[in-house]
Amino acid sequence: RNLRKYHHQAKLVYTVPGKIKHLDNKKVDFDHLKQLKINTLNIISWRANPKNIKTIIDNGINCYVWGVNSKNRMKRLFSFKYQDKGISAIYTDYPDIASKIRTQIREDTLK
Repeated sequence: RNLRKYHHQAKLVYTVPGKIKHLDNKKVDFDHLKQLKINTLNIISWRANPKNIKTIIDNGINCYVWGVNSKNRMKRLFSFKYQDKGISAIYTDYPDIASKIRTQIREDTLK
């Protein structure tokens, strides 16, 4: 809230603590995040399973995934769709590989 006093348009991201394995409204207070105008949730890649991603999307929040360094995980995350939405961003040590995989998946989807 203090940051909003200085910059009301700042984009804030909430990073889910590592001890939280399964996201739900009891473990992550989505209503409070929305009150703080936080519209993005950061989750570590091995917690980015369909159930957790669906929970994030169902709560109207963007999903960023960090620690995405394997090709298989990149493919799964870029391919995941739920209610016409998916992962909003990934953090990786291999952006060149991620970009190629994302482009290929988009091209395959258009076919």
